[in-house]
Parts: sequence; C-alpha cells; structure tokens
Amino acid sequence: MVQGLHPIEGEWYEDLERGRTFQVLEVNREEETVSIQYEDGDLDEIGYEDWYELDLENAEPPEDWTEVYDDIEKDDLGYTET
Repeated sequence: MVQGLHPIEGEWYEDLERGRTFQVLEVNREEETVSIQYEDGDLDEIGYEDWYELDLENAEPPEDWTEVYDDIEKDDLGYTET
C-alpha cells in the first residue's frame, strides 16, 4: 500500500477503502481540486485535503473502461468535418 500519492492527470488509481478504480482527469492547482472519473463513468471532484486522506494505490486502466463512452455519437464530440 502506498500512501500520499500525488494526483497525476491521466493516471489510474484504486481507492482501496471503497474498492473503486478511477482516472484523474484534471488537477486544478488554483482551486486545489482533483477531477476524477470512475470506471463506471461517474464524475467527482475531490479537494486536495480529501485526496491525501484517501487510501490509494496506482492501478492499471480497466480492460473495459471505454465502455462508458459507447453511447457517444460523433456529433456529440463537438467536432465538425472540414
């Protein structure tokens, strides 16, 4: 078990207490928050204080983590064909 892991955008972590795996989407140093997305697609924002109290371990991305994006259509991404 590793304690005090720093949040790194794009990295995956496992919350050992809750048994949930998530990816860090954004670290906002000004607001001292960490935006995360759980493997089931749920989004959350954690303050720095709360982050460092979590019992975390580095994790590999789940095999099926892109499943949460299956319902997205190309038009939903905001891209336009040129």
